Amino acid sequence: SRDLQMILLPGASLLGLYPDIGCRPMDDMDILVKPSEYGPATAALRDVGMAPQPRYPEMFSNECLTIDLHTDLSNCSRIRSRQYAGGVDPAAAWNDAVEGQVEGIRVNRMCLEDETLFSAVHALRHGFSRCTWFVDLLQLLRCDLSWSRLEAKAIRYRLQRPLAYALAFLAQLGECHLPVAAASFLDRHRFRFLESRILRRAFAERGRRNWGDLLWSFNVSGRFRKCLFLGETFFPSPQVMLQVFPFLPR
Repeated sequence: SRDLQMILLPGASLLGLYPDIGCRPMDDMDILVKPSEYGPATAALRDVGMAPQPRYPEMFSNECLTIDLHTDLSNCSRIRSRQYAGGVDPAAAWNDAVEGQVEGIRVNRMCLEDETLFSAVHALRHGFSRCTWFVDLLQLLRCDLSWSRLEAKAIRYRLQRPLAYALAFLAQLGECHLPVAAASFLDRHRFRFLESRILRRAFAERGRRNWGDLLWSFNVSGRFRKCLFLGETFFPSPQVMLQVFPFLPR
C-alpha cells in the first residue's frame, strides 16, 4: 500500500517451483530494497509489529516470521571485501526483474538467470551446508531459462567459478541429470589443482567444516585483494562477530 519497490529473493521467490510450499523449508525471507527506500521499508515493517533483532538491524522478526532486508546481494555492508569476489549486480537485477506469483501473491523477483547465479553463490557462501540450495538450482535449471544469457551474465558478474562449483556438486551426485548446456559448461571449466582438492574436501565434509570462503577466494583477482578477502573473512570485525554470535562475551 506504500508503493515501495522490492524484490523477493530465493528461496521464497522459488516456492512456486515446488509441488507444495511445505517442501521448501526457510529460516527467513530475504527481500531486496533500493538503498533510497531502506528507511521507508524499515518503517513499514515496524508499523506491522516487526522489530529489528539485537545487533542485526537489517533483520526484522515477530512471533512467526523473520525478514532479512538487503540493499546489496553480497552482504558487502558487513564484509566489504566481498565486493572483490564477484556477484550479481543489484542495478542489473532491478533492471531485469520480472513479475511472478507466490501462493497467489504478486511479487517482483529476479530473472531466472540471476536467481540461478544468486543461488550458486549463496550455496558457496554457506559452505554447501544444505541440500536445499541444490534442489533450488535443479528446479531453476529445469525451467525455461536461457543458458547463453546465463553464461553471459556469469562472465559479466565474474561468477563462472561459483556456478561451476554448484554444477560439479550436482554432477557428482549421479542421480541429478544436468541439462546438456550445463554439462557442456562444466566440461569446459578447468579447476586448478589446489582448487580441485579443496572442492572435494568441501563436498566430503559438507555440514561439518566450511570450506566455502576458502573456495570463494579463488574468485578474487590480485594477491592484495585476495589477502583482504581472506583476512576480513577469517578475522571479522567485532560487529560482524556479534551479529553472527550475539551472545558472545565482550
